[in-house]
Amino acid sequence: MKVTAVLLFLFPCFLSLSGQENTPRTVGVIYELSDSIHQYHVGFTIFENFEKVYPQNKGTNKMIEEMLNREIRYITGLKVYKLDYSFKEIDHMIKTNATDPISAYDIIMVILDEGVTTSSGYIVNTHKGRGVFTNFTRGITIYANLGVELINTSTNKRVIYDLKNNVLSSEGVNRAVFRYKKKFLESGESKKEISDDKLTEIQNNLLEMYQMQAKKAFDPYVLSKMVSELFKQ
Repeated sequence: MKVTAVLLFLFPCFLSLSGQENTPRTVGVIYELSDSIHQYHVGFTIFENFEKVYPQNKGTNKMIEEMLNREIRYITGLKVYKLDYSFKEIDHMIKTNATDPISAYDIIMVILDEGVTTSSGYIVNTHKGRGVFTNFTRGITIYANLGVELINTSTNKRVIYDLKNNVLSSEGVNRAVFRYKKKFLESGESKKEISDDKLTEIQNNLLEMYQMQAKKAFDPYVLSKMVSELFKQ
């Protein structure tokens, strides 16, 4: 079984909230993080709109996972393990009622880049992953929004929450999910490839944002509420 133990912490208050007074829930954690930086550009006309994808520095997701793993120690009432499977593989196992390794866990926790939804007039766009918004100005908006999906392995019931909509205050959203940089690009730069130097700066901002998000990703109150919902009859 491709499983690496992370850690175990217990806390009576959380146990009562989650409905488990004596035995902690066993959780398998999967990371489904984006491997690229996306650019969404809005021009003067629809014909000037475009999307681009840039590779990110190697090791970025490992750094983000390490940030999240440090915060997992605050998850109370759960016995947590990291799974070396993809979400697609685990999802197939659950849907086909596979017993190994599913039977070893009460919950599968998927930590993913939930992305953001933006609206412009009557048009609503959902942007997955992590990246930037640009337009005809020199400003740039960097975005990243972690989500947590919980799956009850016995019933396949699922609940999901993301930081933007469920955890962070409006002030927190402005710093941790969206970050606007005025006059960030050179004149006309947003209409072509973003330079490597600017991409490095964008990625540094993203890492700062993920560090802020990691501390909120496992909010005890929100998580206990979601676990209770997951096992509600």
